[in-house]
Amino acid sequence: MSAPVVPSRLAEPSAHHDTYDAELGGAANYEASEEYLEDVINRFVEETDWDVWNTVDVVQLNQRGRLHPRLIFVECFRYMDDPLDRSEYGQEHLNYEVRAHRVVDGEYQDTFLNELAEETEEGLSEADEQST
Repeated sequence: MSAPVVPSRLAEPSAHHDTYDAELGGAANYEASEEYLEDVINRFVEETDWDVWNTVDVVQLNQRGRLHPRLIFVECFRYMDDPLDRSEYGQEHLNYEVRAHRVVDGEYQDTFLNELAEETEEGLSEADEQST
């Protein structure tokens, strides 16, 4: 059996030739810090070359009804061409709350919530109303 040999790109990274790029964050959030998650998201968006990529989706995943920084993962995606319909992120993670934030050409657009995330948001809104 043989395998192709790929030279190291540490000293001279090659240009990205795929139509999308992705990064996972949150697994190393040992201190359960909201700032850590914000830094992962902000760094990914800020490092985006908007001359190459036209859309960034940041997908926040958490257990149903458990909005705690230690339990949240983020998947960050950059797209050159048309991005996925954000409802597809919800189909891939059926047992999780999905909040898919979209940034186009450096400007925040909006956030898609799957049904589980909508239920939690409604519950949080109701709790806020009852506490006031």
